Amino acid sequence: MEDYSKALHEQLKEIDSLLLVAEKNMKKTSLLPQGHMYVKASHGYPQYYFQDADSSERRYLHSSERKLIKQLAQAEYDKRMLALLRKLRSSLRHFLSTYDILSVKNLYEKLCPGRKTLVTPILPSDDMFIEQWMEEHPGNKNPFPEAGSYLTERGETVRSKSEKILADLFHAMDIPYQYEPLLELQGYLTVYPDFILLNVKSRKTYYWEHFGLTDDQEYAQKAFRKLEMYETNGLFVGKNLITSMESTDHPLNIKTVKEKISQYFN
Repeated sequence: MEDYSKALHEQLKEIDSLLLVAEKNMKKTSLLPQGHMYVKASHGYPQYYFQDADSSERRYLHSSERKLIKQLAQAEYDKRMLALLRKLRSSLRHFLSTYDILSVKNLYEKLCPGRKTLVTPILPSDDMFIEQWMEEHPGNKNPFPEAGSYLTERGETVRSKSEKILADLFHAMDIPYQYEPLLELQGYLTVYPDFILLNVKSRKTYYWEHFGLTDDQEYAQKAFRKLEMYETNGLFVGKNLITSMESTDHPLNIKTVKEKISQYFN
């Protein structure tokens, strides 16, 4: 299960920021008359009335008082917004104080070995999930002959030096991956992405395509068509598809690759 605590803390910061704006706006309207403005429709046009806090009578606000009408409307909006944001902040703070989604997984992980052998967890452990994922996404399915073979740290052969670098980075960072899995796209078209990877924490699957000859026109055109084909099948760069690229003059940028890995798999 994915841990949303980071996103919720960011939401809390956003609420705090909006509260500062609402409180500042309230100070600007502190000199306005205290009471409530009412709005009624008459022949399709709004009419405005104001009832003072110490009175039971409503006074009609003329069109000449347009500035006051606008100020009163803004003040009441800011007051309601301030109350709403404070309520949301309080609720979110309370929720975060008890939110621990990892406890669902840890309940099984903290069992003694003797109990683990007897229990089937409602949420598979990381090791169980990885094993099942690897079985469901077998690698090395590309039937076309390799132009060259580079041996990875995990003991498999890949087609290029850059793919070896990528595979070794995934392996070093304990990211489950498979090389060149089979992927069937719309219209019974079969492709073999360079890598398929698993984010163990979120249990999300990503595809990684490396484009190694981007300065070759024919290769670049095929790459664009491939990306378009992915998008047609719901695979979008930045969502569930990650890319890297290089050309003759610009080799694979290892720093950028590591930043992408950190972004998607931490």
